[in-house]
Amino acid sequence: MNPALRNRPGWKTWLLTATLLPWITNTLMAAESGAPGGDGPFQWLPFLAPFHSVVLHLPIGFVLMACIFELYAMKRPGEEIRRVLTLSHVFCILAAVVTIVLGLLRAVDGGYEEKALDLHKWYGVAVGFLAVGTLVLHQLGFGGGKEKKAMIVAYRLTLAVNFSVLAIAGHLGGNLTYGSEYLVANAPNFVKEILDHDEGDDSAGGATVAASSEAASPAAAGPLVHFNEKVWPALEAKCVRCHGKEKKKGGYTLTDKEIAFKGGDSEIEAIVPFNPAKSLLVETILLPEDDDYVMPPEGKEPLTQEEILAIIQWVKDGAAWSDKLP
Repeated sequence: MNPALRNRPGWKTWLLTATLLPWITNTLMAAESGAPGGDGPFQWLPFLAPFHSVVLHLPIGFVLMACIFELYAMKRPGEEIRRVLTLSHVFCILAAVVTIVLGLLRAVDGGYEEKALDLHKWYGVAVGFLAVGTLVLHQLGFGGGKEKKAMIVAYRLTLAVNFSVLAIAGHLGGNLTYGSEYLVANAPNFVKEILDHDEGDDSAGGATVAASSEAASPAAAGPLVHFNEKVWPALEAKCVRCHGKEKKKGGYTLTDKEIAFKGGDSEIEAIVPFNPAKSLLVETILLPEDDDYVMPPEGKEPLTQEEILAIIQWVKDGAAWSDKLP
């Protein structure tokens, strides 16, 4: 066989690209309908959905590998490296499809901020479409025994765009899982100051108003200090990851005072000032570690005894809440 013919787009490649595009689209539409996980006693979809966190690393690896191999091929072109790149793009498509499907299934469960979830979802879907486009352009540019410069330029540009889109999708997914402050939580003070400054003068003004309102009430000064120094750091470290701005598991968030007190989907008051015994928040943090409803749930870092006592004392003292969270 003529070596130049080996890089022709085979029927299997075209069949793959022709079927995966509608597959992604149909899966997206099915997930939007919020279909349950089956009629049998075992629900497969809820079982499979969490594996999104596992497989999402595969398309990242394949795209990064393709970028590295392409840079190498630009310096040392050859038939063998092109076959490796073709294989990388095919596996990238397969990994992207699986990741998208599992991600859409996970989104059905809810508990995430809608706008942030939509952004992450559409950037993730774009990665799948761009992966298909990258493979097609690669085969058109380098297949058939004659290189086509226009297709090659389009291929390399699409690969670079896909890498960028994948990075954004990954960042948005990290925000949904860990919160938008995760990357800068342990940043140097000057970085935090820059980010705070970017919020504008309104936030600074809000801080001034909050400080003055807190100082105006001597009776509340003690509980507020206790909240700022003991209670909120514990909630932020152990609870906000699942009950924050981006992710609101069970419809509950601790970054909004009204919802924090009123409760989430359970419609049971989470924080009842002066009454820890009637506060669902206190009840859940006091449950045994192996209880299905304990908070934080099993597998997450639990609250220490000191943190639990601090929260209970805070609720008992009236659950003072800072207008601007520290």
